[in-house]
Amino acid sequence: MKSHLTVLVNNKADRIESQLIHTLEKFRWNETTTRPDQTYYWNSWHYYNRDEQDDKELKQQYPNESDEVLRNACFVNNLPGNYETSALICPEGRWWDLLDSGWSLEAEPSNANDKAYWRWTMTLKSVFNQYNDCIAVQLVVDNYSALDNQSGDEY
Repeated sequence: MKSHLTVLVNNKADRIESQLIHTLEKFRWNETTTRPDQTYYWNSWHYYNRDEQDDKELKQQYPNESDEVLRNACFVNNLPGNYETSALICPEGRWWDLLDSGWSLEAEPSNANDKAYWRWTMTLKSVFNQYNDCIAVQLVVDNYSALDNQSGDEY
């Protein structure tokens, strides 16, 4: 399944992309080794490249970062109020996912999904408040849930 993933990177990193890759590696799909404590994996990723963040503060602080990173990154406290993502990885390596809020891919639209989306929105607000000094990087990942191992093309 393709998902819009936001990775939160510590703002003390020398290079955003290096820290991003370091954070993502924990979740790389490996067909020979799975970790029983891990629910979500990815097997490929690319930058989102749909909504340029244009965070001037970030560009000023990271002048040597690639244009592609800077187009897809923003300080969390500069994210638009209506920012949406379907998954989120925090700097310490926790993967939060819309599915964790009760969202069902098979029951759309539904009251249950409306409630799950509201719970997800509250989770995002809480996490973004906790990590408001971090950098949010937008990606698209092909990911697999160890729980249901579904694949698809939506994000």
